[in-house]
Amino acid sequence: MADAYLNFLIGKGSGTGWDMREEVRAAAQRIHRSHPVVFDVGANVGNWSHGLLQAVPGAKVYMFDPSPGCQAAIRKLALPGTRLFPCALGEAEGEKTYYSSSATDGSAGLHSRRDTPFQELKYQQTTVAVRTLDEVIESEQIDFVDF
Repeated sequence: MADAYLNFLIGKGSGTGWDMREEVRAAAQRIHRSHPVVFDVGANVGNWSHGLLQAVPGAKVYMFDPSPGCQAAIRKLALPGTRLFPCALGEAEGEKTYYSSSATDGSAGLHSRRDTPFQELKYQQTTVAVRTLDEVIESEQIDFVDF
């Protein structure tokens, strides 16, 4: 669990090739309601949400990813209890530059990557829609976010 937490702090997530099972396990241990609300921000191809739903079957998972390639992969999973938002989350609503090296790049994001090993990847820039967490919570009438 400490490994998952420390990797999260330094921005090292599933897109970097580390074991996602520990991250899912750490999240599931912090969820105490039988029907929790969970946000998967930067859902990529849905693997984290899929694992979480196996660990917490009653969860309602809100998945966010601005990449059309990732959205297609998520839709193919047809995960029960999920809602896909085809956008990024950020500090202000609008549009931002999105950096990605492939259709389902796990290192993609709203900031240009300059850290190792991502320096060698060739990133393309596109413009994506951005919503705020507060706006989504209000528009979806969510009373409590468990994780």
